[in-house]
Amino acid sequence: MGWMRCIAVAALALPVLMGCEAPERRSDVGVVAELSNGLRVGDYAPGFEFYGGDGKRVRFTDVRGDVTIVAITDAVDPNVCSIAGNILLLAERYSSIDTNVKYFCVSEPKGETCDLKANIVEKCGLKSIHVIGLCDAGGRVKRAFRVEENNVYFVVGGNGRIAAKGQLGNLGGLEGALRKAVSQYEKDLPSMISQ
Repeated sequence: MGWMRCIAVAALALPVLMGCEAPERRSDVGVVAELSNGLRVGDYAPGFEFYGGDGKRVRFTDVRGDVTIVAITDAVDPNVCSIAGNILLLAERYSSIDTNVKYFCVSEPKGETCDLKANIVEKCGLKSIHVIGLCDAGGRVKRAFRVEENNVYFVVGGNGRIAAKGQLGNLGGLEGALRKAVSQYEKDLPSMISQ
């Protein structure tokens, strides 16, 4: 019986002797799971300005749709064009009689300058009333949306708040978020009209 008691005590003491406490000590440092200053679902989408084709300043809040997708991408390449084309198809599919769905495709150029043709609408040939292509030299829009990486999207609801955000590679997630935001807008539309 005495030897069994020794084994039981040794089994309890062994993790301490082997340094199993180390992970608890390391947890004092912590790991940041998400940037604390990142915009979250429910926050108001930031405003920004850009120059239109006529050279005049345009405010995002004045031209965004009832539901808006803002996609922040790398410089234009075939993969980005493919993703952008798929998002445009979604925007057109979920634009109904009552809902204007807009798609802002914001690309960050490799250089420091932009011209009107250095955007995804021109480079990828996405001609549609639903899409606005912007070249974002210096990443101003990216900073306004408080993201450090490219290839992310935000869905902005009819109330101006962020309804969803995610990675551009996950088009299924974007479609679900877009469908939900459009149906929410259409549900709220009768009360908005009566006010």
